[in-house]
Amino acid sequence: MHPQLFDVVRAAKARGLSVNITTNGTLIDRRWAELSQSRPDSLSMSLDGLEATHDHLRGKLGAFKLTVNALRRVKEEAGITTSVYFTVTNQNVHELAPVFELARSLGAGFDFWPVNDAPQLTLTQDEHIAQYRAAVAHIGAALPDVAARRRYYDEGLRYHAGVKTSVRCLGLVDQYGVTFEGALLPCCVWGGDGLAVGNVFETPLSTLWRSPAVQARREHLFAEGCDVGCFNHSLYEFTRSTGLGFRVERPNPASP
Repeated sequence: MHPQLFDVVRAAKARGLSVNITTNGTLIDRRWAELSQSRPDSLSMSLDGLEATHDHLRGKLGAFKLTVNALRRVKEEAGITTSVYFTVTNQNVHELAPVFELARSLGAGFDFWPVNDAPQLTLTQDEHIAQYRAAVAHIGAALPDVAARRRYYDEGLRYHAGVKTSVRCLGLVDQYGVTFEGALLPCCVWGGDGLAVGNVFETPLSTLWRSPAVQARREHLFAEGCDVGCFNHSLYEFTRSTGLGFRVERPNPASP
């Protein structure tokens, strides 16, 4: 954890920004005073399964209990909104629905998506695909937002099957990323080649945001999409905001 994290939270809040911290929750007790005083708007904590699965995937005995206890404490003692994030793999898909129910019992929000850029963990076997579809249906029956983005979850299986197409999101429109070195990116995919479009340490963000280079990147993302390999919530947010599909469909050159 960065030693000045909570200074950054306070500075952002003082400027009227909403702040969410994504964390595994294992250091909550150690930094409780700073967390409760800085008052982030929300905390999102990752759970990879129920206790045995989560601890195995995290490589740490007791990790599950630390995260669940953190979710309880933040909700009950600080009154900060909490969410559980679940990355679906072939190692934990059978526990997707149970973790959703756990999150609900803790009063936390819940979001999930298929694992990205990890071929060894994709859902390609019939058993895993069936478990995934059943879990999506179960969660969708309880959460209208999940039911509304059913196509995104179905497309996730194509993504895991290796179907390669460019996708588009609201990068540099509704979201952006800034690396620790100041590089301005459309999103939080830090390792993607060629994504940087300026540096906020060299040019003020307000200037970059209105620059021809950033506008050109926005237009390119919309028209041509992006192929760095992500498949996360940014895609269904694009569809929700625009009414358009997030996959960039190009005409078949063989078609008349």
